[in-house]
Amino acid sequence: MRCGIYVRVSTDDQRDNGYSIDSQLRMIKEYCEKNDYDIVDVYNDAGHSGKDLMRPEMQRLLKDMKLHKIEVIVAIKVDRLTRNNYDGFWLLNYCEEHDVKIELILEPYDVSTVNGEMIFGMNLVFGQR
Repeated sequence: MRCGIYVRVSTDDQRDNGYSIDSQLRMIKEYCEKNDYDIVDVYNDAGHSGKDLMRPEMQRLLKDMKLHKIEVIVAIKVDRLTRNNYDGFWLLNYCEEHDVKIELILEPYDVSTVNGEMIFGMNLVFGQR
């Protein structure tokens, strides 16, 4: 499966949560190797806030999804993708529209199910600050 790795950390996140870009990449690459995923690209928005989707690498990821370059997005947690409820559900719908799965390695639920979507939504709420 062709995957895109998405990593992001703002200065505050790294200080408060300890999820450096390097540690995110290490965890995700191990996960991809274990699942026989072909890593197409890494989308790295280091230093950008998750308050909205207007980040350079997130925009590139959205374009690549539309071009069917990837089949799955792998991130460590939903708050790496976004910290905004509206944007989170918009992204979930965009992925569905383009047949792209979201896999969150530290939040292992299936977002394509009703229960998974509910947990996704709850984690978006908890991720807002």
